[in-house]
Amino acid sequence: MADAAVNLLIHMLKPIIEKEAKLLGGVHGEVEKIQRELQSMTAFLKDADRRKDDDNNNDDDDHGVKAWVSQVRDAAHDTQDVIEEYMFHLARRSRSGGGSRAIRFVLKSFRGNHLSTRHRIASRVQSIQSRVHEISSAAKRYNFDREKQSTREAGCEPRVAALFVDEADVVGIDAPREALLEWLTKGEPRRAVVAVVAMAGMGKTTLLKKVYDHDKVKKSFDYVAWFTVSQNFNMGEVLRSLIGDLFPQKKYPPHPVPDNLGSMKDPQLMETLKAFLLNTSYLVVLDDVWDLGVWERMQYAFPDGENRRGRLVFTTRKIDVARACTEASGHVYELQPLRPEEAWELFCRRAFRRKGGLCPDELQELSLNFVRRCGGLPLAIVAIGGLLAGKDKTMSEWDKVYRGLGWHLEMQHHLVEMKRIFLLSYNDLPYKHKSCFLYFSLFPEDCSIKCIKLVRLWIAEGFVESKHNVTLEEVANEYLDDLIKRSLIQVADISSYGKVISCRIHDLVREVILSKARDENFTTFVGIDSGELYNMPRPRRLSVHQSFDLVSQESGFTHLRSLFTFGVTAAFTTYSLHRFFSGCRLLKVLDLDGMPIEKFPIEITSLLHLRYLSL
Repeated sequence: MADAAVNLLIHMLKPIIEKEAKLLGGVHGEVEKIQRELQSMTAFLKDADRRKDDDNNNDDDDHGVKAWVSQVRDAAHDTQDVIEEYMFHLARRSRSGGGSRAIRFVLKSFRGNHLSTRHRIASRVQSIQSRVHEISSAAKRYNFDREKQSTREAGCEPRVAALFVDEADVVGIDAPREALLEWLTKGEPRRAVVAVVAMAGMGKTTLLKKVYDHDKVKKSFDYVAWFTVSQNFNMGEVLRSLIGDLFPQKKYPPHPVPDNLGSMKDPQLMETLKAFLLNTSYLVVLDDVWDLGVWERMQYAFPDGENRRGRLVFTTRKIDVARACTEASGHVYELQPLRPEEAWELFCRRAFRRKGGLCPDELQELSLNFVRRCGGLPLAIVAIGGLLAGKDKTMSEWDKVYRGLGWHLEMQHHLVEMKRIFLLSYNDLPYKHKSCFLYFSLFPEDCSIKCIKLVRLWIAEGFVESKHNVTLEEVANEYLDDLIKRSLIQVADISSYGKVISCRIHDLVREVILSKARDENFTTFVGIDSGELYNMPRPRRLSVHQSFDLVSQESGFTHLRSLFTFGVTAAFTTYSLHRFFSGCRLLKVLDLDGMPIEKFPIEITSLLHLRYLSL
């Protein structure tokens, strides 16, 4: 997420550099240099983030990539800290003066008694500028792709595996399969588009493969082809693959693949494919479509004549892509989670395969807890069931797995593959939305969050970029809508007018983003049994659950931006809160809702960066 941290910093620095040069004084030039260096690195950061998340990479270069990304992120955070600390210093001094005297102070703040502050800030900024320059120079050794993403597809193996899934691992597929077969093999004899949409891991590819291989399909179409679309869509690659698959299917007379296929340009490829499919019935599957541009550019390669059946089928995680592709003529099938009884059947098949799919009585309760945790998501059920199949069938062993699911996501092959699939969706997000999505890691499991609260929190954190003639609330709601359309978050409650009131995330998606948030030093989780606070020496956002004891004993929160408490019932003294808030000068968000407090902490009035308060 270094690209998000860097771009947010650039967004923050722009008005300061343009409008408040006098406040920055002699360090203005150094801050501009930092901004320029970071700006130049944004072209490589998305590729670097993807390579960092690819667990298949074990060579020294890729370990170096992880270190480089961390250095970029830390430099961005340090720059933000030093600028905001200095702005805090100016604001506090100006408040103490009042009126026109405050204005005079701001303009003269680098003179007189404040030379020591100026020198300290200038020294830190110069040090950061040197670091950033070295980091920028180091990027050359890793051969990052500029702007475009790496051609390595992190999720290709799990998706290919879905094409060969065992029948024993397919449950709850009958109704959706029959609906799709109806749409594909019946209806008007002309071109139509069908889109299957759902979040990652819902079984879209598995379902469609069962439809694709069905006898009804073989009897209804002259030609069939399947192509898995990567995030790095290349139309020429898709068209060449389809031609290579379709042409050999024609036996009488044979229709050889053109010798010059490799050198054909996109327009020629489209004409070649269209001419071949003309006056035939065909089914073409494009699996895992990320961008509406795939259909907008490729639709002209598929004939739309009457009296012959042409069917294009997409799978996608994005509802807006599904709707746009099928707008003219077609159907959208929104794949739903497995029903509880289906989820239980699939889990038992995987976890107790050697016992004929029968769950022992002593493991019934724990097994039901695992199934509930999976929330009807087939990928999660298969992954966790496969993990448990290799464990001893004892209460202690299974309870250990249940309590350590987050750790298993990092270490166990079955769950690492699932995590990689979810991270594809995360990496596809615009940088502005990544921080907003990771913000869900601050909230407890199964938590339904009011949309209006999320919007205000994102604005307070500075995640939302302003647009001309559009309010920040409207922009933030656009971010929220995009996350919903991408199937990353779920609608929890909706008004009678169709407006989303609250939302949540799937439990296992939460585990994935918790892992990501920890890696990026985005969220630090503190609970009764958590030692995480000691492993994160510079926490930026604290999520405190049940007990505030660990936090109240610490005082090193000079980098903290947000504090949330959940389920804290013990009252805290004024002294404890005074000790805590005295070191939180950069705090922007303070949510102590439901936490017993003896009286209003007066120190809160000195938190000059505070933008959101809930007590």
